[in-house]
Amino acid sequence: MSVLKIVKYGNIFLILILSFIIFLFFNKTLQAQIVEIYDISPEQIDSKSFKLKKPMTLKIEATMGAYRSKHVLLSNCWILDSESREVVWEFPKRETDNKRLKRMIIVEKEINLPKGFYEVYFAINPSRYSKGQNLFNYIFDRNYSKKYQSSEWGVSVTAASKSDREYFLPNEKPREDQSVIQITNIFNKEYHKKGFSITAPAKFKIYAIGEGLKSGRQMYDFGWISDAKTKKRIWEMKYAKTDHAGGAIKNRKFEGRLTLPAGDYFVHYVTDDSHSNEEWNQMPPYDPNYYGITLWALEENFDYTEIKPLEKNTSRPPIIELTRMRNNRFVSEGFQISKETKFHIFALGESSGSQRGMADFGWIVNATTRETVWQMKYKSTEYAGGGKKNRVFDGYLTLPPGKYLTYYRTDDSHAFQSWNVEEPWTPESWGITISCIDESCQENIQTFEETNDPDILAQMIRIRDDDEVYKTFSLNMVSKVRIYCIGEGRNGSMFDYGWIENSTGKKVWEMEFEDTDHAGGGKKNRIINEVISLNPGKYFVYYKTDDSHSYNEWNTSPPDDREHWGITLIRQSK
Repeated sequence: MSVLKIVKYGNIFLILILSFIIFLFFNKTLQAQIVEIYDISPEQIDSKSFKLKKPMTLKIEATMGAYRSKHVLLSNCWILDSESREVVWEFPKRETDNKRLKRMIIVEKEINLPKGFYEVYFAINPSRYSKGQNLFNYIFDRNYSKKYQSSEWGVSVTAASKSDREYFLPNEKPREDQSVIQITNIFNKEYHKKGFSITAPAKFKIYAIGEGLKSGRQMYDFGWISDAKTKKRIWEMKYAKTDHAGGAIKNRKFEGRLTLPAGDYFVHYVTDDSHSNEEWNQMPPYDPNYYGITLWALEENFDYTEIKPLEKNTSRPPIIELTRMRNNRFVSEGFQISKETKFHIFALGESSGSQRGMADFGWIVNATTRETVWQMKYKSTEYAGGGKKNRVFDGYLTLPPGKYLTYYRTDDSHAFQSWNVEEPWTPESWGITISCIDESCQENIQTFEETNDPDILAQMIRIRDDDEVYKTFSLNMVSKVRIYCIGEGRNGSMFDYGWIENSTGKKVWEMEFEDTDHAGGGKKNRIINEVISLNPGKYFVYYKTDDSHSYNEWNTSPPDDREHWGITLIRQSK
């Protein structure tokens, strides 16, 4: 055979081999132009992305699981627009309404979509499963896996026309838009906080997905934005502002706009102990990858150099910080202000159950009038994460010039590091924190010690059993005197009480049962807070206790202000 023939046949053979390789590659490419999700186990959700380089008709094949007795689908699938985050197709449940559901429902659909990026999802309804029940049934029910899960369940998406398949690109994702803040991929029982600073006013889009229930209109997984300096909540994901986010009815979504002036801000997000990306206990939302909160700048040509990460807390130091409160605590701290001042109060405590009262709580008292100017009441608090009885007050209080005492008390259970249900989102804040709002606030504030108050004429407090004590004081002019006295009384009689005598031994005042009010705690705890007028002269003030129920020797619940068991006399300026 001549050399020319060898070359000729060699070229033909080479061409055949190359043609075969090209055919295999082309055939494999055509076969690869499909997105498939199959063999999903309970409590799982899966997704895959694809890109359409031009508008086209898509062919969707979905095999769904159906719950035979209750006509409830065991699974669901849908397609999401990756850029708008909107659902463009969902398994048509209405097609199952007029026929008996079988173990599997097979649906073939053709839909038209514009060019763009998309995500297809498939999920099995976890509300039909619990881990214990799942394991039990798997072991003892031979047909369990056939009933409630199948490798045949799933979805496939491809171009309906073979000529379009080269424009259908699986596993393609859009370039991620630059977000200002994104807190996603969140698990159960988490609290996240990220800060940012903006040097000029800016408009933002807020996209937040969480969990909330219509009963009580309460959010359990949600976000909010606060001013880093004043701690004021600029925006919060309230139930009333949300819409259904797909899947379980408790999945909630907020989409909206917010304009912020130049300043420092924190974005917060919290979750309770169930239903998150860690594990869904009901059908997940349509957009599970964005479960959490995301902020984008709205202006197309926004200069992201205007935004800086906020690494540290720029809020002003608190003037009062009674936190990390343990069980059986009763603490107080005073402050004095020289002019009207606005404060931020953050208080974490425990509600007392069905009575909608508070078991662990704080309050503020005017030290001169002994009047409560603020108290942490249930109706003014919100859910604080963890156990349902965890409550938080996050708000503001404006006070006139004066002297004030801040109190916080806990009962015998559920406090910092001694939780009997799930702890709140910020357990180290259990207690009360008071902070300034204005920059000049600190200049108007001084510490206040009740023992050093020049207006206190006489004080005998924390009196124990079987005691009788007295003190003297003098007045050089007619004076208004406030008497603040806490004692024990029942059925019209007083057992722990006080009185005042003048220099001749005449009683000018006495604590009588009919003049008292309930002092909190046991019914026999009595309190009187009144102002009397006394002439110039020398006076003796007495306080007497019987053999039971006194300071730290209680035989029933102590009063709210247990530290002032006894008598205090305060000179009044007006």
